[in-house]
Amino acid sequence: MKRIGEKSKAAEYLNILRAAPPLFAAAKNMQPPENDTAAVAGCYVLGPALSGFVRWVLQNAMEKSVPRLYFLARDGYFMCKAAKAFCARYALPVECRYLSCSRYAIRLPLFHLDLSFALDQICSESLSLTLDKILAHAGLHLDERQAVCAALPQSVYKTGIVPPDALPTIRRDLANCPLFIDRMNSHSKAAFSTFSGYLKQEGLLDETPAAIVDSGWVGSMQKTLNTAIRYLQGEKTLEGYYWGLYALPPDVQREKYHWYFFGPQGNLRRKAHFNNCLFEAVFSAPHGMTLGYRKAGTGYEPEYAPASEKRAAFLHTMESYLLRFAKEMADKLESNTFLKADTNGELLVLHRLLRSLMCYPSLREAQVFGSLPFTDDVLEDPCIKLAPVFSKAQLRQNRFACRLAAAAGVRQDHGPASAWPAASIVQSTENPRRALRAEILFQYLRHGHHSIKQRKEHLNGG
Repeated sequence: MKRIGEKSKAAEYLNILRAAPPLFAAAKNMQPPENDTAAVAGCYVLGPALSGFVRWVLQNAMEKSVPRLYFLARDGYFMCKAAKAFCARYALPVECRYLSCSRYAIRLPLFHLDLSFALDQICSESLSLTLDKILAHAGLHLDERQAVCAALPQSVYKTGIVPPDALPTIRRDLANCPLFIDRMNSHSKAAFSTFSGYLKQEGLLDETPAAIVDSGWVGSMQKTLNTAIRYLQGEKTLEGYYWGLYALPPDVQREKYHWYFFGPQGNLRRKAHFNNCLFEAVFSAPHGMTLGYRKAGTGYEPEYAPASEKRAAFLHTMESYLLRFAKEMADKLESNTFLKADTNGELLVLHRLLRSLMCYPSLREAQVFGSLPFTDDVLEDPCIKLAPVFSKAQLRQNRFACRLAAAAGVRQDHGPASAWPAASIVQSTENPRRALRAEILFQYLRHGHHSIKQRKEHLNGG
């Protein structure tokens, strides 16, 4: 397998789009420069993915008579803009709102209400997790984190990266630390007032039926927001529309969770050929993450973390391609066609497009999108390159690690880290065929193993 050129990628994408006439009608008018990698992918892959998903959401909202949709920050930023454009074009009776939130901003205010919930959230596994980061997840300031660390039992996890098998011990020690609980509860109570004010201001507590729209993965934001609404004596229950869900939170109504591209069970090929980290890096907002909320005159407004100028500039450029595609599609389709699309046929085309970009990127695609910052931490610290370049030794290790992990059904920790392995592989070798094949095999087995687990939990009432 030789590296794929940019010109052949543009032709490949257009050829795939021919199988979905509504998408192709919009794409053929875009005509991005073939040497502009971001433009080609934005016009021929990411634009169709965004518009296809948003159209599906609006179709469902109309069918279920849902009058209000909340697009969650930051993954919902472009989605909300596209939805508003479609609603204006077709005069749809759906109100689209952008809800500034983050896992941190909506969880911290609830920690003082449920200690078990708080400990589950702050002690959840993530990349490069340290004890200091765990305490920061609880809202503690630096001096408070240092004091709590000194008060905890002596252990090897006090410095360096915390291994996953140490998290239960940390959870137990924090549960038995009065200083930690006092400081966490103090910050949680302080955040609760402005958080509840923001939810009320945005209509989450009124009687208007509503649903949230997000990229997905595990659907925890929907559960947390519904928990907050119940605490605040709200009556309604939010439904959720997602690009994809790998799993559902425990103890939720499954019928309230709706997915487009894949769900917790099945859809193995789509999961194996999809990279959610790249999806998050591209479909994001140019502003920083939501840290919390503050009083502003008679209302409330979100507090955002500082945003990288380089990242913001990239997203503004990407916005021009994504929203132009949505406009082109809206201009080409009549109302009846828009509201009665062939979703299954569209999904087949989007799968082929995303597989080409995510599993078999060209060198320039790997470089351009692989250089985007990424983190899975709730406070976004630290950010790393989405797809770093592997050394020859790391590439060999990656091949071995993938096969070993695939055989065992789990990823081994000793392999080189990349949030988008295919792009790292393409950047690291002249002939990536064997390594890409091993990576895709691993993804099939990983998601297959996870789907079986999900099915068993579902059958057992989990």
